Amino acid sequence: MENPPATDRQFTVVPASYKPSRKNLQGEVKVDCSYLLYCMFGTVFFFIFSPLFVNLANYVPNIDTGSPLFESWYYRYTVNTTWFPLAQFVMFMGLTIYGWAFINLVNCQRSNPFTDGNNSYRSFK
Repeated sequence: MENPPATDRQFTVVPASYKPSRKNLQGEVKVDCSYLLYCMFGTVFFFIFSPLFVNLANYVPNIDTGSPLFESWYYRYTVNTTWFPLAQFVMFMGLTIYGWAFINLVNCQRSNPFTDGNNSYRSFK
């Protein structure tokens, strides 16, 4: 296969003294201690209270459906049961909502977790 023909492209050289107009792209980062403390305490708070869902799941009973339809639907090679694991389901749903709240309140720092980055409800469906 032949080499493609050379094209005459002009490259713009950016001088070393150039600084972007946006402050966060200028490279002179100043650490905001309040932001770091907010993230650290928020993470510790959510970390401490996350086992709550695991402990609460111990009080939720599993349900024996007694249904052959459920047994054939839920069948795996190592699982052959008519019991519905309600405790695991409740724990999973609780931790999913808890994680969603953590991401929106601590990581994204949104005052309303139901809004997107533009403070709009349009992306929450």
